[in-house]
Amino acid sequence: MIVIGKHELRYENANSAADDDTEKTVLIRPKPQQPTYPSSVASNDVEYEPAKQPVLPPPLEHAKLQILNGTGAGKELPLTKPSVKLGKAGSEVVQINRRPDGHFIVCLDQPKGSAPSRVNGKDIGARSVKLDNHDIIEINRLKIEYFHAS
Repeated sequence: MIVIGKHELRYENANSAADDDTEKTVLIRPKPQQPTYPSSVASNDVEYEPAKQPVLPPPLEHAKLQILNGTGAGKELPLTKPSVKLGKAGSEVVQINRRPDGHFIVCLDQPKGSAPSRVNGKDIGARSVKLDNHDIIEINRLKIEYFHAS
């Protein structure tokens, strides 16, 4: 049994022997901790300090791609969908996915002999790369800038 957040995954092996140790597996969960309060709260003396407001990035709905070279140079492509594929079948294909914490790019197809897809000059490879404002994406000799529109 694997517990991830509110989800439970159970692995069952139909080929296992009946006398295996599956019943001996125990899931131990930590006890929830009781909140502790400073002594000033216990004595009814309350000190209040407003929390610092975090600097939030612009909403993901306003992110765009701008083509930097080639015949489409200057063209802007808004990232309004949760997932966008870029590239051509038979050559490099990447996908940009919107997640709650930002946009991430992943290389879906990298034919042998072609130049690797890159973000800021670094190969994407088989990993997912989080895009930051003004990152430069290189796909099939095309350069594209990722940015947050204001």
